[in-house]
Parts: sequence; C-alpha cells; structure tokens
Amino acid sequence: MERRGFLSKPMNKRSTRIIISLLFLVTLGQFAVDLYLPSLPHMANALNASPSMVKLTVALYLLGLAPSQLIYGPCSDTFGRKPTLYFGFFLFLSASLGAAFAPNIGTLIGLRVAQGFGSGAFLTGVRAILRDSFKGKAMARVSSFVALFWVLTPVMAPVFGGYLQQYFGWRASFVAMFIYALIILGVILFLLPETKTEHQPLQVSTVWQNYKHVFSSKVFLAFSFMSSLSYSFFISFATASPFIMQNKLGLSPVQFGWALLVVALGTGVGALTNTFLLKHFSLVNLLRAGVILMVGASFAFVIFAFTGTINLVTFLAPPAIVSIGGGIVFPNCTAGAMTPFRVMAGLAGAAFGFIQMINSSIASFLISRMQIASSRPLSLQLFIITILMAALFWLIVRRHFVEEE
Repeated sequence: MERRGFLSKPMNKRSTRIIISLLFLVTLGQFAVDLYLPSLPHMANALNASPSMVKLTVALYLLGLAPSQLIYGPCSDTFGRKPTLYFGFFLFLSASLGAAFAPNIGTLIGLRVAQGFGSGAFLTGVRAILRDSFKGKAMARVSSFVALFWVLTPVMAPVFGGYLQQYFGWRASFVAMFIYALIILGVILFLLPETKTEHQPLQVSTVWQNYKHVFSSKVFLAFSFMSSLSYSFFISFATASPFIMQNKLGLSPVQFGWALLVVALGTGVGALTNTFLLKHFSLVNLLRAGVILMVGASFAFVIFAFTGTINLVTFLAPPAIVSIGGGIVFPNCTAGAMTPFRVMAGLAGAAFGFIQMINSSIASFLISRMQIASSRPLSLQLFIITILMAALFWLIVRRHFVEEE
C-alpha cells in the first residue's frame, strides 16, 4: 500500500526502506569526526602529543576519506552499491577497533587515515543510491531529509562524546564508533535493497574518460566546491573550537559538547526548512538565500573577534546562523551536482565527495597549524570560505544551472 510522505508523492515500501537505510548510513562518517572532539585536548595530554598533532587526526581522517571515494565510485557502478559498502565497513570496523588501543599518536593518525578510507564507501554509496532512486526536486527533498539526519550526528555526537570522555576517557569514543558501525551494518544488510541495476564494466580507460567528463562540467565543479566549502566551515570550527572553548572560555568536555550542539542545530534547522521551501521555490533561489545568510553571519563573527567582544554567546551565535545557511546550501548542491549523471551516479558521487573532503581536509589542516590564542584566525578563515561560496554561486551556478523536473 502506497502512502504520501514528505516528498508529496506516493512512497512505496522499497522507497521507504531506501530512505531509512540512507538515514542510518549517512551518519556514520560524521559520527567518526564529531564523537571524539571533546577529547582532543585530553588526547594531547594522554599521548604526550602537541595540540597540532592531535588536531591532525581530524584532517587526515578527511584526507583518507577524500581519494578513497574515487575508487569506491567506479567499483560501486560495477559491483553494486551493497558489496562496495561491505568492503568499507570492513575497513572502518578494523580501524576503529585498532584506534581504541593505539599506543601513540603516530599509530592513531595512521588508523584514522584507514578509518577515513573506509568511510569513503558510505558517502559515495549515499549519493549514488539517491541518484539511483530519485530525481529532480524529489532528490533535493530527500537530500534535505538525509542532510537533516546527517547534521543530527554533530548535534548529538559531541554531547555523547563529552560524557564518554568525562567517565571513561578518550578511547571509549573509538569503541563507540565500532559498536555504532556494527549496528548500521546490520541495517544495511537486512533493509537496503540493491539499487544499481545497470552495471558498468570496470575498465581503467573508461573510468578515466568518465572522470574527465564529470570534472569538465563547470556546473558540477561549482556545486561540488560550494558544498565542500559549506562543510569546510563546520570542520574548521569543530577542529578549533574544543581548544578555544575549553582552554580559553573554561568549558568542561561535557559543556563543550552541549555548546557545539547550538552550532550543529543550525544546520538541522536549515535542512528542515529547505525540505519544505523546495515545494515553493527553485533550487537556485534557495541557494541564493543560503549563501547570503552565510556571508552576513560570518562577517559578524569577524567583527566580534576583532573588536574583542568574544564570549560564549558571540562565539556560538554567528556560526550557528552560518550553519542554518549551510543546511540550505548543502542538500541543494548535492542535488544540483548529481542531476546530469544518472547513469554514472556512483562515479559522479565519488568525484563530488572527493572535492568535498579534500577541501575540508585542507581547511582542517590549516586550522591545525595555527596557534589559536584567539578567535581571530578562525573567524577570518570562516569568512573567506563564505566569500568563495558566494563567488561560485554568482559567477557560475546562477548563470548556467538548469533544474530537472
């Protein structure tokens, strides 16, 4: 029996199973970023490592995630979505368990790279399954709903991670990642149908030509870079904020987790708002509104930082408003980038994810190398990110994108 859902069109049982599976799957990679953020300052002490080295565990996780997607994409188009996901789960589970017992910072960094390499299968799979199963505004609406759950992870994971740190120490976060991945593997195994029906031959020359085709699309690149900059904003803030809020503003790990919730909730509000506004406004108009909101709020953050008026409210409020704009921008960029590539959705999703994660890893690396004694370097980096997003929108997306009905 069909029923009407948030898509405003009948949803059959298969579509419902796909959406439920995606909601679980999309959270896992983000969970591995955000859960242990409250532990970063404490890991530096426990492992006798500098704050810069500990922050590299975030940047290099993303660096491992980025190129892996270029491999998972073609494999997903050739062997199917589920077999590729299973391989990613094997890597992620193995690395998570190893990280829980890492004896030093070098070993932990290596295992985080491996963990990121496993996570590439999840993000590539989510985008490809979305493109297999939905199109046009329906895909944008599902993307918004998936993005809403994606941002629930950074909402709750640092809170949970703060309690894990307070009562069990930093290693407990990696044990929790292992257990959570096992649960989601069970969901995928029993609930998700295989959505790839037309398998592409895995030939290096064909894969190379297909990647050239995808990367030659000016609109695809604009959407992908806009999305990556939106994610880079949150990654930059998440990498720097544990040290500023705990060491400078005096918050405990648990208090930090709850404080970061304020920023992450903004993305959820934006994604939920976008789900309903897509019924009345075009994707391009919503992107315009999201970008304007992000630029304005990040500029306010710079003003607060350079006038010395930073406290807990002024440190959290502008990034939270930027996150609302990001919640609008991110799902629409996903839908816009994937629209022209239905046949090679896995490969296109891999290229999209590669751009997103390589830029985010660069942003996190830059933050990790800064000696953050104030919020000024962070505010400047975040403002530059939003300005670049605005330039991409006005110079390329607004002029060249044609929506699919």
